[in-house]
Amino acid sequence: MNAVKEIVDEAHQPSIEFIPAPIVVVDSEGCLKYGNVFSQDLLASSKKSLIGKNLFEIIRSEESLRTLVKKAESSNSVITSYDIEIIDANLNNFKSDITIYPSVTPGLFNVMFWVKSLAENIIEKKSDSEKSKSFGQIGRALAHEVKNPLAGIRGAAQLLMLDASNEQKPLAKLIIDETDRVHRLIDRVESLGIDNAVELEPINIHSIIDRVAQLAENGFASELHISRQYDVSLPLIMGERDRLTQVFLNLAKNAAEAANEKGAKGQVIFATSYRHSRKLRNNEIENPHLPIEVSITDNGFGVPDDLRNVIFDPFVTTKSEGNGLGLALVRKMVTALGGTVDFESQPGRTCFRVRLQQAADVE
Repeated sequence: MNAVKEIVDEAHQPSIEFIPAPIVVVDSEGCLKYGNVFSQDLLASSKKSLIGKNLFEIIRSEESLRTLVKKAESSNSVITSYDIEIIDANLNNFKSDITIYPSVTPGLFNVMFWVKSLAENIIEKKSDSEKSKSFGQIGRALAHEVKNPLAGIRGAAQLLMLDASNEQKPLAKLIIDETDRVHRLIDRVESLGIDNAVELEPINIHSIIDRVAQLAENGFASELHISRQYDVSLPLIMGERDRLTQVFLNLAKNAAEAANEKGAKGQVIFATSYRHSRKLRNNEIENPHLPIEVSITDNGFGVPDDLRNVIFDPFVTTKSEGNGLGLALVRKMVTALGGTVDFESQPGRTCFRVRLQQAADVE
């Protein structure tokens, strides 16, 4: 046991001790061989007392850690799983991304936890109107505090890569890839906190919808059946062309990804209509009349029941590689334009609806 521990210490202490995330070294059965300083809080044990314990018994997860380790073992590659529900040694619940990769010591595996931040947990408890504001403030603060250290970490990893052995290079590359991923995420989070002035102008909504439909037909939805159901008598709407284009492009891409589940039978419908009685919810008094409705409908398998109340919240996604910011940005942009966005979903039909004000109401 001591001999194994010395080998593990020598192989891992320099490389994982100062990475700012909990990392432990286990064998294929979950027996702990080593843990860095950041793993102590997660596992509620000192580094010394961790040795010999079973990680699979200390940490309970929505997706079995044992299964993930076995995948890494059988594929001899890096395995990453996102937004895993974790119950730690103190019976606390939290979400974490988990990365598992073969160790430099044969038969051992590094398990890295990217624990979701407290900021995300705070956001989940706020009302819809508070979420965008709070999340934007957090985004600006994160961008300021995180980007410079990320650049330093990435630069250091690049230097390590130059002198690293073939066995160590995957770890250095992992650090570079993860810092790049976090940087991209921070960029998108920061965009939620940018409150650029909106200059509304009269716009023919069909010129925007038709452009998005053409992009879908000739690009990301080229294998699907695209149809248009327009009310050509609609009056002009008040909006901003670039933001509206981005809103409907995001919704169309989501619809196309959902419809792809049906293969050759996948369908996306772009529709416009006039709703005489549409009023803003929650007794809001600004721009109360929203008669112009644009809908994008797909025939995919629908939004899961457990996500329906939080689908527009940051970090909520049904995609294995998504970051859950697309619909949060859609809601922010539509709200800035004085409109609303909602949806209805059932197996075989999901419809996202954007309601906007007509030009005549603000003249």
